[in-house]
Amino acid sequence: MSGGLDIGVAKKIDGLFVALDEFNGNIMIDFRAAYVAFQSDPCGSGQFLHRSIERISDRRNQMITLKMQILALVELAKTNPNSDAFSNIFGDIVRRLKPEGAGAVQITVSELREAETEAKCLSGEIQ
Repeated sequence: MSGGLDIGVAKKIDGLFVALDEFNGNIMIDFRAAYVAFQSDPCGSGQFLHRSIERISDRRNQMITLKMQILALVELAKTNPNSDAFSNIFGDIVRRLKPEGAGAVQITVSELREAETEAKCLSGEIQ
């Protein structure tokens, strides 16, 4: 995707695509956690699932926007990689791709494990 660019700029762009892939992976983890929680209590978790799906949809839309901005940045890098516009857009994308924080990730992992355990108890898989 970043072929034909200065090696330094190409590395920056490639790093953005790696971060975008991680962003997408986090969306998938969020979906799995929401579904497992819903699966453990389908009657009582309807609103939770609905709110989770809305949040996941918002993040997916954000991911699509970020991808389009990265592709536009690639085009800008081909013509003017040393411009202030390139630096500003790159910095903005990096800030938006940063994870929500280790605490948020830890909560998601904890919730996922708890929901999986509860689902196994309800199914009789574990006592």
